[in-house]
Amino acid sequence: MARDFAAKLASFQKSLNPRLVKPGDAPPDIKRRYIGASGRYLLRIQPAVDIWQQEGAERFVTDLRSVDPDVTGPPVTSFEAIRFIRHAYFQGTLYALVLVTVLTAAILRSVRATALALSPLGLGILWTLGLMHVFGLEFNLANVWALPMIIGTAAEFGLNIFLRFQEGRDTGGTRLAQSTVMAVVLNGFTTMAGFSSLMVAHHRGIFGLGLLLTLGMVTSLFASLAVLPVLLKIFYGPGTTGPARIREGRPADLKLSRGRLPRAAPATPDATSP
Repeated sequence: MARDFAAKLASFQKSLNPRLVKPGDAPPDIKRRYIGASGRYLLRIQPAVDIWQQEGAERFVTDLRSVDPDVTGPPVTSFEAIRFIRHAYFQGTLYALVLVTVLTAAILRSVRATALALSPLGLGILWTLGLMHVFGLEFNLANVWALPMIIGTAAEFGLNIFLRFQEGRDTGGTRLAQSTVMAVVLNGFTTMAGFSSLMVAHHRGIFGLGLLLTLGMVTSLFASLAVLPVLLKIFYGPGTTGPARIREGRPADLKLSRGRLPRAAPATPDATSP
């Protein structure tokens, strides 16, 4: 113990008078890490701001690039990766909207019909963006890809209702049957149940994603059931656009006598005839 204590004490005393470390004195591992093949030294700059926030990362990377445009490192790569991911998801939202519009136009083959069928989707997205401020939601890497999902799943609400309205208008029957309304409601509720299940997560990003998707479904479904029938009545005139049951004729009323047609009733003599 005495010899070990003496050796440690001698090492500490030697450290009190350190000598300058020259480039050739550095260990090989340190040389490979901090000295490049061209002889340039690596500078490690620690950020004084929170680089996990967009404002802090943008400020830090901008300051670094003002000195060296080719600066690199984890903060720079993370900043660029997040920027490209955000751009890609917003670009995917645009692609989803274009694809839904093209498919709807190919089915309906009318500009006005396409605009009416997609009006609940547009109103739903607009209302969802407004409700995000009410619930304190902001787009981040966890929920930015919710917009393409809302467009893809909510576009069928208005399209189904418009197709049933068009079928009733062409055949002269009920323009919006109760069965179609109930089918759209059931579809919307089952989709909302799946999305809202994400809100049980303790992770704030997953919770926000579930809340955003649920808000998109609620607003799109409400616009399809409350706003679209009113627009159809305005553009196509009054008619049966509310939910109604289609009455089916009873089979007994449609049966004829087997093998022969029903006889006509005998004509009643006219009082003025001779």
